[in-house]
Amino acid sequence: KHNQFLTVVSPDQENKQAVWINQDAWFSLANLDAGKELEYKLHGDTGVYIFVLQGKLGVAEQVLDNRDAIGIYDTTSVAVKAHVD
Repeated sequence: KHNQFLTVVSPDQENKQAVWINQDAWFSLANLDAGKELEYKLHGDTGVYIFVLQGKLGVAEQVLDNRDAIGIYDTTSVAVKAHVD
């Protein structure tokens, strides 16, 4: 989806838009325009691993570039902001 998160893998069998996985894990994708900021809400007390396929993203006061990643935990949500499309 454009400028929003789309969950593609989920442990929730009722979510018909996502592939079910027998793990406590969610996989979401987003295609963001430059300047767009989204808030990702973590599921329970799990962490989140954010991986930038292509572009530049601001996350937790860090700037991630192509193929960069960051792990976030001990929070309920994290803001991500696209620096480029």
